[in-house]
Amino acid sequence: MSQHGESLPRFRPAILIVHGAAGLSSCCIESLADRLCAQTGNTCYVYNQLGNGLPNCDTLQYGVKDLQDVLEFLQEKLGEVEVHLVGHGFGGVVLMEALLRQELWGQAAPGLPSNLYLPKLQSICLMGTPSCTGILRSESNKLLKEAAKVAGRAEAESHFWQQHFSSGVPTLAEAYMTSTWQPWNHWVMRGWEIRREEVARRYVAATKGVPLLSVRGEKDFVTDRCVEAWRGVGDAIASARRSNASREQLGFFREELLSNCGHNAHLEDPKACASLIHDWLTSVEVSEDICA
Repeated sequence: MSQHGESLPRFRPAILIVHGAAGLSSCCIESLADRLCAQTGNTCYVYNQLGNGLPNCDTLQYGVKDLQDVLEFLQEKLGEVEVHLVGHGFGGVVLMEALLRQELWGQAAPGLPSNLYLPKLQSICLMGTPSCTGILRSESNKLLKEAAKVAGRAEAESHFWQQHFSSGVPTLAEAYMTSTWQPWNHWVMRGWEIRREEVARRYVAATKGVPLLSVRGEKDFVTDRCVEAWRGVGDAIASARRSNASREQLGFFREELLSNCGHNAHLEDPKACASLIHDWLTSVEVSEDICA
């Protein structure tokens, strides 16, 4: 390669962040996008989900189609041919529903190759994303009871939000305390679940086995039990490697905890959160270069 060619900037895949924060817009995730752009050199995109990500079964269905439209726009109009997906909370639910059940990267129109209208999927990062709303409600209620023991019944909900939702970001907790949303409310997608066995069975075929990071704050109300199903990604990749069933280069699965953070680690400890995701993206892209 010529000296001029060597001086050209290295191509970096785009990052698409899908916000959670029921009833709020993408503003709650924009600070993470800013940090990732500065640290990684990737172009980072955010968008407002339909209904601002208000989590119920109808918006989940429409949210998946909206996600597909956004991804197609990234490639067809903006020329982004590769993408990392990052989903926070309910945003991660939209991602996994789209990938595993709607097979966004696994289906194509008759006679057309897969991925024709979508950027190539490079990796997935789930931030505090539960795999089952029933478990989420059960775990949240346990934490609420513990909060009542510490702070008393009258202050239990306020203590819960401060400890498990936005430790160190009181203004965000106050915003939610004035709304009607709580993770255990009866209307929050009751009965939605993806089990570890389903993840293990579908993941490689649906995503070509791309790397997946599951990260949460150590105080998140999305507890360890809530994210257990995502470990099926590791099961799927290990099984595919043993059977040599996939000709694609398989990725890897990783879990991380952010210390002293609740559900909004990207606001509670923005530097640590962005650095962790930066390191993740770098490891993915380095492994892609080695295999290329």
